Amino acid sequence: MSTQTRRGARVNRRKMAIMGGRYALAIFAALIVAFPLYWLFVMAFKSSAEVFAIPPVYFPSEPSIDSFRSILKGEDVQTIY
Repeated sequence: MSTQTRRGARVNRRKMAIMGGRYALAIFAALIVAFPLYWLFVMAFKSSAEVFAIPPVYFPSEPSIDSFRSILKGEDVQTIY
């Protein structure tokens, strides 16, 4: 194997490593951006107790569309203080 070929192989590996790092960074950034959208979507299907639970509930135990029904009926939004 010539010196030129070895140098080319190192350059290709370096380029692939840089490209892999960029893809990993892009995926991480996408997850950071997507999490609030996921959280907003999941919150719509939680009960009031699950919304205010500590520690937070990441998946509703019994998904419900009651919040949508109350909004469409024009009822007041229920809050817990």
